[in-house]
Amino acid sequence: MKVTSHHANYICTLILLSMWIPVSLDKTLHFELFKNAMIQQPFNDRLGIMLAYILPFFEMSVVILLIIPSLRRYGFFLSAFMMCLFTGYVALATFGRLDNLPCGCGLVFQHLSWEVHLILNSIFLLISLFGLILEKHFVRKDSRGIGSPKDNSNDINLPKKNLGF
Repeated sequence: MKVTSHHANYICTLILLSMWIPVSLDKTLHFELFKNAMIQQPFNDRLGIMLAYILPFFEMSVVILLIIPSLRRYGFFLSAFMMCLFTGYVALATFGRLDNLPCGCGLVFQHLSWEVHLILNSIFLLISLFGLILEKHFVRKDSRGIGSPKDNSNDINLPKKNLGF
């Protein structure tokens, strides 16, 4: 079986959904634990509380955008943006720029070391970027090709009847 850009796009989508769904559900189902972890971050408590409400919303948004094919490009973009921010945060924790950072990722990733967390986040960031590139350059171009004004291969040429007008 030949692997096409559609297959690769689908695989990227499934991999990202397998990460975003459990993480977002965990933060929603264990909201008080997540909110407490966000309050313990090295920034203002008000910002931590605001992020506790905003992050699960954006994570669920990534899931919805990735599921809907016509919006998938935006899902890859939002996933890449969020993974870039999260990877930067984990890099600060890994390289010791911020001491004693709690992990706000929830129960799904809480037992990972910062180094493993950085590797996983980097992988998910790369998958998000790869999916975005596929979506932007290959998948959308392929799907627009069929039935577009330039493609007349599917047109049915019926004889025109002269009605005398």
